[in-house]
Amino acid sequence: MSRELWLGIIIGLIIGWLVEWIIDWLYWRRKYKALMKACGDELILISGVGPVIEDRFNKAGIFTFKQLAEMKVKDVRRIIGQAQNLADEKEIIKQAKKFVKEKAARSRRKGG
Repeated sequence: MSRELWLGIIIGLIIGWLVEWIIDWLYWRRKYKALMKACGDELILISGVGPVIEDRFNKAGIFTFKQLAEMKVKDVRRIIGQAQNLADEKEIIKQAKKFVKEKAARSRRKGG
């Protein structure tokens, strides 16, 4: 096979991958985030999390107490950014874990 053929195949694969990535980014990820937001928990129930911080979590892909409970303090600090002096990161994670346990207990009572 000639070099031109191989070069054409490689360029075609790269272009195809790029088009697929753009479609994924523009359509499916937004659809997924909207779905997660609709199905997610109200993070604003956590003391220290207001609308601004909840929006920052959502933009970072955090929509549920479980996702928040599994985070490290440094990750929460990074997401919160300049608003961090308004909220205690350790307390936010602690409350998220408490909500996860409460949610699991309610689920067991309903199912069992």
